[in-house]
Amino acid sequence: MSFATPSITLMTLDLFPSMRGIAASMQGFVQLMAMTFVSGVLARWQADSGLKIAFGVQSFLTLGYLVWRSK
Repeated sequence: MSFATPSITLMTLDLFPSMRGIAASMQGFVQLMAMTFVSGVLARWQADSGLKIAFGVQSFLTLGYLVWRSK
């Protein structure tokens, strides 16, 4: 994620060139809330089984690929 974050931030800021500060704040907030949900809800659900962890990783990889391909 640390490799992708700068690119994602720049892409987000380019969508709103006149409101870069607001766009940066919202992007940070949305990212924080998404990671809070993943660590607070999904990680607990997956923690008891290696198969669930593998399914969760594959699901996020597939979702990321589909979002990337939709552009």
